[in-house]
Amino acid sequence: MLSGANTNLQPFTNFIRPVPANITDFLWRHVNRDLDDLATDLDRSIDDATLLVHILLTIVSQSGNKVVGVWNVEWTSTQGRGNWENAFNNVYIKPLFKGLDNRLQKANRLVDGDHRLIGTSFHRVLSDIATPPAQLSLETVISLPEMWQYRPSVSLEHMSRRFVEHQATFPMLKMFLDNATILSAMCHLPDIFHLISLLRTRYHRNIDLTEALTMKIAEFLKSLPEGQQRNECDMLVKCFGSIWTNIRTLLLQQDNIPLPENMDPAIDIRTTSLYHLLPMKEDATITSCMAAVVLFLIRKNNEFLDIYRRKAGVQDDGNSRCWTDISASNVVSCDPARDLMPLVLSNCNYSLAIGKGTQVGYDFAALEKQLIDRFLCGRSKIEEKCETFQFRQQARDVAMFSAVRKQIPQETISLPVQRQIVLESTSLENVCVSLAAVDIAIFFLASAGGDGDKLLGEYLHRVLKMGKGSRLHSDKARNCCRLKHSLSLWQLLSVQRARLLLTNGQDPFDNVDTSCTKQLEEEHIMALKKILKDMDVNTLVAETYEFVVVSDDKEKRKPEWSLHDTLASYLEEKDAPEINGFLAHFPETILLEHVCDTWRNLANYSQAEDATGH
Repeated sequence: MLSGANTNLQPFTNFIRPVPANITDFLWRHVNRDLDDLATDLDRSIDDATLLVHILLTIVSQSGNKVVGVWNVEWTSTQGRGNWENAFNNVYIKPLFKGLDNRLQKANRLVDGDHRLIGTSFHRVLSDIATPPAQLSLETVISLPEMWQYRPSVSLEHMSRRFVEHQATFPMLKMFLDNATILSAMCHLPDIFHLISLLRTRYHRNIDLTEALTMKIAEFLKSLPEGQQRNECDMLVKCFGSIWTNIRTLLLQQDNIPLPENMDPAIDIRTTSLYHLLPMKEDATITSCMAAVVLFLIRKNNEFLDIYRRKAGVQDDGNSRCWTDISASNVVSCDPARDLMPLVLSNCNYSLAIGKGTQVGYDFAALEKQLIDRFLCGRSKIEEKCETFQFRQQARDVAMFSAVRKQIPQETISLPVQRQIVLESTSLENVCVSLAAVDIAIFFLASAGGDGDKLLGEYLHRVLKMGKGSRLHSDKARNCCRLKHSLSLWQLLSVQRARLLLTNGQDPFDNVDTSCTKQLEEEHIMALKKILKDMDVNTLVAETYEFVVVSDDKEKRKPEWSLHDTLASYLEEKDAPEINGFLAHFPETILLEHVCDTWRNLANYSQAEDATGH
């Protein structure tokens, strides 16, 4: 190709994609890269690799193409090109590697005996002729043969190539070399657990699923106070991003680990949501990147220990550690540069033999023993069941709300106050912050109780010591809502948040079981519209939303149950006032599987009525 491109470039523009600016330069660099790879794989110098290519080209040119039928392939297909490569490999390359050393020695002798080179400095370099001490000089260092002699470097790649024929004898060393990327990532498993702990402290039961999916990692980092806390989280996020990039392709090969829908090659904090840093359950509807990485590394840690104990005949003690108790000394981990390379150097035999050049050997038995002693002995299995993350809506249940009513008799906020709070709550971000504050208050009131006439805003500030960033954003709510209005305010803000999400084209029920998300039939919608003017729609909207997101009987419900009867039973159990017109007029044909779409229709109707002033 390189030779042809020097004659006519046009044919090469048809099959090199994308077309480089300089085709001959591209092909020349490609050849050089191929020679580098060939020299590395053969553990030889670039000179020997180049000479080997010349030998191959000579064999091909002298063969007379005796097996013509082999080359008749379909070049335009991947399979056809693969068949040609296999044929070329069988006919030319495999025979070439038989007696490769003898072929190269013979070729080098021919070059050495070329009368055109004898006596030149180039010939001395090629022949590795030793320079007399009297001729050694810094001025002529570039022409000294000693400077150009090939010496194999001691590296992990070099050791790995030498190790190939010893793999069966040293299975644990093979395990370390085959899983170098995973073992390197395992070094940072304690850092990942620390990031999880920081996120749990800040957001556990204190953020909605929608907020977590919407908030970007960059926004989360920016929300932290400047200084040590932000710098620490920033460093941990970068560490996790590096791990994700390194093991992403390995995750794609796993069949038993749930994976995120969007397997981007990198974690971009500007576009990746905070959700993907949270440790979700294995069976979560949406899998997070964090959950996939942690589960993969924990299972690999346990798998490595099982392999070692099986090979060494060590009985499994059955003990495993919780992830909160894990430190670097408990994890099977090994960084190639920091941990493995020093051991390779300490078990390397580097010698110079007359007539044979530099000889490099490795004590694989000692290397394997040191790896076992340092990185396997004393390590612990890790429990796969981590303390997972809960969203705010998952922490709410009927029992908590009942406990609040028992501690403090609850009252409904008056309609004029409700309207004013809604008018002051037009920002989704502010509504979410206010709702989070009310959620926290409800959590504490359920267990500790309080004075029902105490202002809720004062309770948040003085009793719970919540700062300005976590407060009620509505002035009316701060000045009028008391602890006896907590559940009523929660219901009001929750519905307002759902309405704002609906207006923004987002789903207020993104965490609801899909069995309850079936669309209403046209006849159901028509029947609903006919009776809504005879009902208290605003109260029905609020109670239906609470019924969907709070009730803890979700798993017992059947999609084919009547929504009318199920909601009536729920209201009766919590001793709520009867909704005006609901029992008498709500259609019996609307089922529980329609509840989410029913709420949307009710909310849209209510909003339209409010806009017209009815």
